[in-house]
Amino acid sequence: MAKPIGVAFFQRGLGGAREFVSLIQQLERNYEFSHAVFTEAYTEAMTAVAAAAQATERLQLMTGIANIYWRHPYALAMAAANVAAVSGQRFTLGLGTGHQPVNVAGLAFDMAKPVQRMRDYVAVLRACLSINTPDEFVDVTTPTYRASQVRMGWPGGTVPLVLGALGDHMVRLAGEVADGVVLSLAPRDRLADVQVLLAEGAANAGRSASECSVASFVNTVIRDSRDEARSLLRQTIEGYLRLPYYARAFAAYGYDLDRGISDVQIDAIGIAGPREYALDWIAEYRQLGVAIPILSPCGLFTLPKPFDTDSWGTYRLMAGIAAEAAHQ
Repeated sequence: MAKPIGVAFFQRGLGGAREFVSLIQQLERNYEFSHAVFTEAYTEAMTAVAAAAQATERLQLMTGIANIYWRHPYALAMAAANVAAVSGQRFTLGLGTGHQPVNVAGLAFDMAKPVQRMRDYVAVLRACLSINTPDEFVDVTTPTYRASQVRMGWPGGTVPLVLGALGDHMVRLAGEVADGVVLSLAPRDRLADVQVLLAEGAANAGRSASECSVASFVNTVIRDSRDEARSLLRQTIEGYLRLPYYARAFAAYGYDLDRGISDVQIDAIGIAGPREYALDWIAEYRQLGVAIPILSPCGLFTLPKPFDTDSWGTYRLMAGIAAEAAHQ
């Protein structure tokens, strides 16, 4: 049986939404990987995933992640219900908080108490998606959100919810209220801690940690030379560590821009090397508890700047590696 594995899709670098959908359609036709994960890196994921749902038949579709500050949970619940219906229940809604440079500096949102906001957001989403008929009213109030005496035009059906989590509190919350967690830039040492935090959250809710799956974005650079691949991946990691959430989350694991990022740290957090090395890396990562590795082609959308120009070729490479890893 094929193992689940995903590819992360960045709309930037492609010639618009039509090309984006055409790419995903062709990759599904030619490569046997399980998940297509849609980011909101300066793009909007829900319309993209809805278009992909129409153009695909087999792929599991996931947002990774939908920014909770951009939409009221009632609005996102309606969108999620639509996508779930169009896709034939092939949709998982991944939620996250995003980052200060966009949410605060760019859009002037208040990001105080993000874990409480996420808890409230999920509560409203669950209430909306649990509606079974158009005649029922949603009536839920939390400290952050209210959805009072509003209807859902179409029933939500079963829409799994997973949380994008960097810090311990958000991982623990995922164990308590979600169906899974989506990690990003997670070094191998982090994975054991994630399992403990998920179990703690699940116990708080009287459920089993086995009900909460672990997916993880894996920044990937494929080159024959390990040194060249590491050098390129280092650029990406350093760019992420300039974001406050990432810097705080991974300081405990020794990642510090001032001290520099070592080759050992590169190899612990992402794939930097030839194709065969990538397959071994993925197999080892699975053994540490990651149910769904998500290959993220960081050369197309990286910080501070992209370093690959052939978007279609890079995505074919990612999909081909994912298809091989699915049958390891």
